[in-house]
Amino acid sequence: MNDSERKPLRLRFLGSLVEQLGAQLYPGATATIAELISNAWDADARTVWIDLPLGTAWAEDDEITVVDDGIGMSYDDAENRYLLVGRKGRVELSRDTSEGGRPLHGRKGIGKLAAFGTARIMECLTVDRSSETTSFRLDYDAIRSLDPSDDYRAESAQGDAALRDPEGNDLAHGTRITLSALRPRRALNEQQFRRSLARRFALDADQMRIVLNGEDIGRFDLDLDVRFPEDGFLLGDC
Repeated sequence: MNDSERKPLRLRFLGSLVEQLGAQLYPGATATIAELISNAWDADARTVWIDLPLGTAWAEDDEITVVDDGIGMSYDDAENRYLLVGRKGRVELSRDTSEGGRPLHGRKGIGKLAAFGTARIMECLTVDRSSETTSFRLDYDAIRSLDPSDDYRAESAQGDAALRDPEGNDLAHGTRITLSALRPRRALNEQQFRRSLARRFALDADQMRIVLNGEDIGRFDLDLDVRFPEDGFLLGDC
């Protein structure tokens, strides 16, 4: 049998690819949370609220939630954009900015897998500007065991079906990501974690407000210790 008589060869992917693209590329909580904040930025959110355990070791029944008041996603957006691994929005949209004119953070189309560096279950509840609500649940272990011939069918979300901020106020649109079945981790130092996020997102509150466990993360300001020579500078020194 020659090549012309055979079926075309196929390039296939095992579900374990999610480990290399998720758990290994985003091994720490900072990288995971930063990716979710970037998603909120790209969705033109004015505020993103983060709630996660700090100062104590993580238990498996702990949860992390990230809520934003961005533009949210429709069912079609979730199906054909968010859940399409490798989709490059910049190329598809032929622009480098969000609808609101912000420089887009997303580049490679794999950031949605960042959750699996920290948790085994990710639930998403999202409401778009037309009030269409979409929710789904991704299970790391189920995805990882996929056969190359199968697509992963997202499960139904099990969490609260209403989108609210941490104070219980209803949000007209936006997205809530809930991470559960957390990977055991030593206690995260709150001050260091805040400082790390502030370094990554040097934003003023009027650009996007970032709230961690009920307290705003301020713009990162680097402390500098500058000393000038007593005799001043010579032109050649500059």
